[in-house]
Amino acid sequence: MDEILKFYGLKRQPFPRTDPGCTRRFDSTDLKNALGVVRYTLPELGICAVYGDTGRGISYASHCAAKSPAAAGCTVKYIPCCHVCPRDMYKETCRVIGAAPAGKGRQEMITAIRETARSLKQQGRPLFLILDKAQNLPDLFFRDLVAMVHEDFGQENLMLLLLCGDKELKYRLVQPDHKDMYDSLAAHWEFRGFSEDECKSFVRQRLEEAGAAQSLVSEEVLSQLHTLSGKGSCRELGNLMRDALLIGAQSECSVIDMNVIRSAVKHREL
Repeated sequence: MDEILKFYGLKRQPFPRTDPGCTRRFDSTDLKNALGVVRYTLPELGICAVYGDTGRGISYASHCAAKSPAAAGCTVKYIPCCHVCPRDMYKETCRVIGAAPAGKGRQEMITAIRETARSLKQQGRPLFLILDKAQNLPDLFFRDLVAMVHEDFGQENLMLLLLCGDKELKYRLVQPDHKDMYDSLAAHWEFRGFSEDECKSFVRQRLEEAGAAQSLVSEEVLSQLHTLSGKGSCRELGNLMRDALLIGAQSECSVIDMNVIRSAVKHREL
């Protein structure tokens, strides 16, 4: 990637593979609505969810929510959910939030999670628990989440729970077995991907931050980015532009035009 920086005179990689950090975030409609879901749910706590096709920036949105001003007074805990058996998920939740169950049973672990959340709420720094890749949660644990969040008879919420996942999470939420969870949702948002204008603005913002001239990418290329990125997938868009800059630098092309972008598309298809 050094050749990209050198050839185009950039201060840094405009489209890094790693998370650029929330301070350099691009405020897309999806991201703003995801943060709005959290802000809406936070005052009374409860359960909220964001979901959509992979590559739309859902996990990134959860990190931004965790670092947002609205969450500053919370005890934020993040768990990336993997394919695990129910008991391991209860144990992992206890470990992450610092709950100490009286025994090894499922009900004892649920009680410990609730007591920890209640204690943090009483201390004025309520638990904000983010479960990323929540579509992978075991069914039993998924059903028990409602009991962990709600005080007896649903009169009070003990924590803020954000469920993040792909469209499988959406499908799970509407299943009859999870009606209690769906009915408990305070707010939710389905990611739609960048619009055509957002694809252009995202690329322009990243190039400007890196010190590149706006003319580096042709207007014709900008107009095709939404289609070429799988209808606004921020992951695909970043990968495409990173490959285009590398191919452009290797070919000594001062402008990323349609010939360069077509080469990048072919490279992505290999």
